[in-house]
Amino acid sequence: MAATGTSASELTHKPAANRSVQRVHRNRGAWRILPLSATVLSAFLGTRSFAERVQLDIAVSSEVTATNNSLLSAEVPESDVIVSVKPRFLLLAEGARLRLTGAGSFNMLGYVNKTQKSGVLPDFEINATGIAIERVLNIEAGARVSQVFDNPFGLRADPGTTTENKITTTQYRLSPVVDMQSGNGLRFTARSDNILLDDDSENASTSGPTATGYFGHHNVVFEQTPRPLGWRAELDRTDTRYENAQSALVSDVARLGLNRAFDGTLSLGFHLGAERNNFVTGDNTSEVYGIDLNWKPTERTNLDMFVEHRYFGTGGRIVFDHRMPWLAWNALISRGIVTTPQTLFSLGPTDDVAGLLNQIYTTRFPDPIERSRQVQEIIARAGLPSSLTQTMTVYSQRISLESVASFRVAYIGTRNSLALSASWTRLEDAPDTGALATGLAINNNTQRFVALTGSRRLTPQVTASLSLGWNTIKSLLTASSDQATTERSLEARVGVNLAPRTTGYFGARYREFVQDNSATPSTNNNETAAFVGIDHRF
Repeated sequence: MAATGTSASELTHKPAANRSVQRVHRNRGAWRILPLSATVLSAFLGTRSFAERVQLDIAVSSEVTATNNSLLSAEVPESDVIVSVKPRFLLLAEGARLRLTGAGSFNMLGYVNKTQKSGVLPDFEINATGIAIERVLNIEAGARVSQVFDNPFGLRADPGTTTENKITTTQYRLSPVVDMQSGNGLRFTARSDNILLDDDSENASTSGPTATGYFGHHNVVFEQTPRPLGWRAELDRTDTRYENAQSALVSDVARLGLNRAFDGTLSLGFHLGAERNNFVTGDNTSEVYGIDLNWKPTERTNLDMFVEHRYFGTGGRIVFDHRMPWLAWNALISRGIVTTPQTLFSLGPTDDVAGLLNQIYTTRFPDPIERSRQVQEIIARAGLPSSLTQTMTVYSQRISLESVASFRVAYIGTRNSLALSASWTRLEDAPDTGALATGLAINNNTQRFVALTGSRRLTPQVTASLSLGWNTIKSLLTASSDQATTERSLEARVGVNLAPRTTGYFGARYREFVQDNSATPSTNNNETAAFVGIDHRF
């Protein structure tokens, strides 16, 4: 395999004495979620309130791929035959006091010529919300297993085609939520998200200090709904504790704000406050001020804007959502201080295309369980993927200033369908953090990607689709080394409905991986592959 990734001078290997201790902790791995989920499910299913409405969709696909360059290596390309079996599930259950949702898959990959290590790549999420005290206290719990890249400058192929450069992460979440409202518009909310992050990085080829640990986000708000005037008082804390790190990274922000409602569709306000960050060198307190805006002209359109001055400059989050009977899109702009556990916690759902389609059919199918069934039928019939590429998570022990701009859209027509996802991300060491500002290329870079899938129904039984992908990552000029990699892909497939719930498909793909590393010569690797498979929904 061609040399990819961070130069040796940037890597800090785990001490041998610590590795065995960490392995004892991490070998529980992603599979620890299975008995945990079974226990939770059995407890919930035993309650009368839970078993009122349940939808569980199970499907499995199997694929055989012949490739001329399994590892996208320019030195000695190796052909192989890849056999995959991928069971997946979608769960939605509602009761009087409990709601349970889940989605995900287990991708089992085998390599006939052993060019890569065979294995299982789980990727799923389960969330539960229970009403502990009516109109006062809810308890939320969740678990997520996902794949991240060991080296962001290494091979970034779809997890469905390679086990290389992957780390399996597992998150466990517990979130008590207090929400009390009065008839005159007063509202008190308190939410505490507590996340534990685990991984299997002892199996990674190159690993620095572990990114596992704890992340907490605690938020308390007391507010008056604008009628037309309103106010808001807020206390917010984020707390990250990396495993084996010397101290926690804590940020506290207090805000006081006033807002005004206009004609029932627009709310505009401003806020003042202060923040304290224990990871900032020198004076770790500073002022905070900004504006808040919410615009909802119709039930189909929503704009939320929260922009403020922070110690690092301008920060905040702007989200715009819009849906039509045949189209839905989402746009996001954000800038703020993040850590690795926080980034993984904030990732979108694994079935983001299904989420967009769910918006399209909100009015047509008000019942969430029936709407979920319809969405799965549309995805299968239109030949769309259930998810698209998302921003790549840099998995390292860090505290970063992250700027993101992203756009997602899904279109469903009578014969033509489209799903598009695009994103730009800039990651850099958080300013004024002293020794925490490492200057490493893995923590100081820009990422860009575009993923597009279009399909057309040729006949009632045959659908053709074409997918394009492009993603690149390049180190900042301020980074300690100059690195850049770009990956391009093109895939064409034809699907044939063999039965009401069974689809056969075949196709071909081409991938190109270009690496430009100051420590090694530039490389340009490519792969051509053909595949055939079958998918069945039970």
